[in-house]
Amino acid sequence: MVISEGTSYNVKVDGTWKEEKGAAWHSKEMELVINCPQGFLGTLLVHFYDWNHNGRSGLLEFEGRKAKLGNHEEGEWVKFHVMREDSNDGKLVLKSKVNSGPNLMITKVVLLNDN
Repeated sequence: MVISEGTSYNVKVDGTWKEEKGAAWHSKEMELVINCPQGFLGTLLVHFYDWNHNGRSGLLEFEGRKAKLGNHEEGEWVKFHVMREDSNDGKLVLKSKVNSGPNLMITKVVLLNDN
């Protein structure tokens, strides 16, 4: 996880997975909460990876905005623009829920500060 200065995070997942290809958080439903300065402006990048080809797909929700995550066997970066309105409460929330496959796996998270 790469995050901007002045931020911290916590994650609710079923567990972590580690093997030769890398490490990941995994769960049928995940919640990533990033504590950030109020009025934070930037970009959140989240890498989902179905490296063992289990047909994973899901639904994502970032600060009320919804997106679909399709097949991502080669890995897929999902990009969210962080508006000041998103961070007025001092936190950013990303939720994910599996549609197909055993779970979803997050391998990388990057929060970039545009301020």
